[in-house]
Amino acid sequence: MPRIKVLSQHVADLIAAGEVVERPASVAKELVENAIDAGATFISVEIKSGGVAYLRVTDDGCGIARDDVPFAILRHSTSKIQDENDLNHIATLGFRGEALAAITAVSKMEIITHRIEDEMGTRLYQEGGNILEIDDIGAPKGTTIIVRDLFYNTPARMKFLKKDSSEGSAVEGVVTAVALSHPEISFQLTREGKVVLHTPGDGKKESCVYSVLGRDVANSMLKTEGENGVVKVNGFVTKPIASRGNRALQYFYVNGRYVKSKMLMAALEQAYANVIMKGRFPSCVLEITLPVELTDVNVHPTKTEIKFAREKEVFDTVYYAVKNAILNDSSISEAQLPIVKTVTEKKVDEPKVANKPTYFNKVEPVKKDETPFTPAKTTFTTVTPPKKTEFKPLDNVPEQITIPMSEERPVLDLFSPIVEQVQAKEKDAPAFKFIGEVLNTYIIVECDNEVVLIDKHAAHERILFEKLKNQKIAPQPQRLLSPVHVKLADEENEVIFENLTLLESLGFEIDEMGFGDVAIRQVPDGIDEGSVAASLSEIAYSLQNKRKISDEERFDEILHSIACKAAIKAGMRTDRFEAEKLAREVLSREDIRYCPHGRPVAVTLTKYQFERMFKRS
Repeated sequence: MPRIKVLSQHVADLIAAGEVVERPASVAKELVENAIDAGATFISVEIKSGGVAYLRVTDDGCGIARDDVPFAILRHSTSKIQDENDLNHIATLGFRGEALAAITAVSKMEIITHRIEDEMGTRLYQEGGNILEIDDIGAPKGTTIIVRDLFYNTPARMKFLKKDSSEGSAVEGVVTAVALSHPEISFQLTREGKVVLHTPGDGKKESCVYSVLGRDVANSMLKTEGENGVVKVNGFVTKPIASRGNRALQYFYVNGRYVKSKMLMAALEQAYANVIMKGRFPSCVLEITLPVELTDVNVHPTKTEIKFAREKEVFDTVYYAVKNAILNDSSISEAQLPIVKTVTEKKVDEPKVANKPTYFNKVEPVKKDETPFTPAKTTFTTVTPPKKTEFKPLDNVPEQITIPMSEERPVLDLFSPIVEQVQAKEKDAPAFKFIGEVLNTYIIVECDNEVVLIDKHAAHERILFEKLKNQKIAPQPQRLLSPVHVKLADEENEVIFENLTLLESLGFEIDEMGFGDVAIRQVPDGIDEGSVAASLSEIAYSLQNKRKISDEERFDEILHSIACKAAIKAGMRTDRFEAEKLAREVLSREDIRYCPHGRPVAVTLTKYQFERMFKRS
């Protein structure tokens, strides 16, 4: 059996470094937080090759004393806590005394620092934890730390790094998150020689959000404030109409520290319940302030996880602060109930219910018949049309529909190819009677003693998906009259440009403008200009959550999004001719049973089920 022995200091340092330094973004986070703790008013970050070859952080903070510089790179050396009692009152971003030691163990680092009270600055150069040079140098007030050749002495760690563009996006994400929490500090990020982020540092949260997240996001924000005892919440949340397909722009801060908390996320999203669609998510920049002794940030080396001593109090404060912001949103239009008329056309005022709260406190509910209705249990099943030999022609069904197209909305461009396919297969479709459409969403047809309800969006989406997938040439691209500018989160930007070649083959033309902005100049035919930004965001979210898939599956995911945005929309009134053709297509094809996302295209109610509901059997 192997004998137990104490590891060398070098090996121990390499192991410890793995807990703090996973990638260049980890280095940037630790160095930027140290700069904030040093009282900096300006912090500059510059990276090359994604931060692997070169990463520099410069600040105008207090600097480090000459005698303390050699100790700064030792493990468990810190100026932020002195004894165990200080762990219960951590008010700084850093406190472990491990960051610089972990970084030095796996890189070549240079420290240049100068205190205002010293005549000269100090320069230290080390490689792999070994100090090679330390001398005086002329330098401005503050500290500059340059990290070169990250993981040069740990090739096993190096092979797990992603390509430079991905690592650079991760660094940008870290600087973005920190910058939003400190509007009083001016941040600048230079990536491969190009400035991609700059905040004014004027102390105004509004201008910081505008600079970091862009004009569109900033203009969709609602100011949020709340207080519950010792817990305070302030910041911004998005209007319900500006919800996104992912949580990439949710930023939570506790006492100035960027954190990731499922509890805070749940409080935010519960406040939006019944206000935004399922599968959509709000964005936010929320600062939670409470006594430091009620929090524990010493949970994980990255210090992004946190525990609260009063979770319910924190949850309630966030929930009600966000809820009040939504309720006070003046952009929500006031709903108006129609005037109720009797048989004799006499107007009747809507009855009001005293002390009954209403949504947004703007519409009084109408008193309804309280007689309970308990229909028999109904089972909905996916429609499976019988064989065509079992269908008999129905009376009074015209062979050809000649109803003119609706003038309330233009005919969908992508519907024409589908009509051609339907005409080719019309002889194979079972006979049915078109009943109509309800809720501007579901088409109803009668087919051999069964009623079939068809979700027109799901059906059209599946038809378009199959058409796009089976055609031999790429979708016809359409040039936009003017580029559509979209602000992407760092993770979204990364995954879009990782798959740029594939997107271009499908008809997209996308240019990176910097600061997280992209310009979309061309899209596949069928995606209207108003859906361009949502389409790109949906594609990014889908690819981001399914990175470990084959190229064919990635291709399908993009087609899903294109088909979804180009399909007939639920809630949009559909011409009877289009509805008839869509129903005939669904009933005549065995491959249209579920939409690309897995939702059923149609359900059936049999005559027997109707008779049971009405107590006829």
